[in-house]
Amino acid sequence: MSAPGADADGNPLFAHERLPAFDRIRVEHMEPAMRRLLPRMITDLEALEASATTLAPTWDSVMVPLNDLSEPVRFAWGVINHLKSVQDSPALRTAREAVQGDVVQAFLRIGQSQPIYRAMKALRDGGEWANLSPTQRRIVDAAIRDAELSGVGLTGDALARFQ
Repeated sequence: MSAPGADADGNPLFAHERLPAFDRIRVEHMEPAMRRLLPRMITDLEALEASATTLAPTWDSVMVPLNDLSEPVRFAWGVINHLKSVQDSPALRTAREAVQGDVVQAFLRIGQSQPIYRAMKALRDGGEWANLSPTQRRIVDAAIRDAELSGVGLTGDALARFQ
């Protein structure tokens, strides 16, 4: 039986819905967690991209699922980076470095998603914008800015150089 706030394998890095269980997180949890979470995030992103091309963009159809698909990875990666800052060791550095490139690529993939970028811009420029709270508007504006800073508008050699 797994511990509360962990997956079936007992990995506490899957418990993103609660505070980190720092007392139970071990170096051997890190790479396996990221190797399972990253593909899930990309699969969910691809599904969101497909729906973004067919649905009218709303906060609930774009921004909520975008947050939901990335939250487990952000949680686990944040915990790993925190532990590196306060409890650094050669084994922790090795585990982190083993997945760091994949984490960067996965978040670049989100930031450079044309369908998501277009959906966020359509949300900002459409009638739904008036229904958003000031906080939601700031989040959408920041997400659009972040996508632009992540190279969403780049193509060809410029995109390859950026990456």
